[in-house]
Amino acid sequence: MRLDLGGRSFVVCGASRGLGRATAEELVRHGAHVLLAARSPQQAAAALGEAATAVPVDLTSPDAAG
Repeated sequence: MRLDLGGRSFVVCGASRGLGRATAEELVRHGAHVLLAARSPQQAAAALGEAATAVPVDLTSPDAAG
């Protein structure tokens, strides 16, 4: 099935590996722009190119929430 997600943006947490990374890859494959929230943002963005923006976030730390 082909989804057209062009022009849409998504935030994916835990995007450097596992289910988060797979989710981000699928969203990009369908044309979306993805904000990658990950403890290792460089690793998260490495394979996704310009369709993704990575930011360092550690959701295991309450202080990271702001």
